[in-house]
Amino acid sequence: MEGQVQYVKACLLNEDTKLFGIFDSKKHIGNIQINGLLSIHRCAELTYVIGDKSYWGKGVASYAISETIKKCTNEYKLNKLIAGLAKDNVGSAKVLEKNGFKLEGVRKNHLFYNGHFHDQHDYGLILKK
Repeated sequence: MEGQVQYVKACLLNEDTKLFGIFDSKKHIGNIQINGLLSIHRCAELTYVIGDKSYWGKGVASYAISETIKKCTNEYKLNKLIAGLAKDNVGSAKVLEKNGFKLEGVRKNHLFYNGHFHDQHDYGLILKK
């Protein structure tokens, strides 16, 4: 818990980052983060997690991403969002594609987990003005 508290505090102090909680009523089920708000290129990275698996496949991540896209377009005036995921994360790929993201590239053996290297798929979305 202490590590999570420190992470949230660091995000709150960082002007380049916005961290939002994803809630169902009062229950915290995940987070969505935008990093790179101060980039001269107006391109930021989108990361998200639905930690409560009972909410997977129910449209929660898709809705959170669609709302974040609106905020990035209207409030932060960004030009582009990027997001990366492990090649085998089919659910996350579907969520990004549902929100208009396109596969832009593959980083071979870029991620290491469970004792193996995995490819990372990089997605991008040009925001409508």
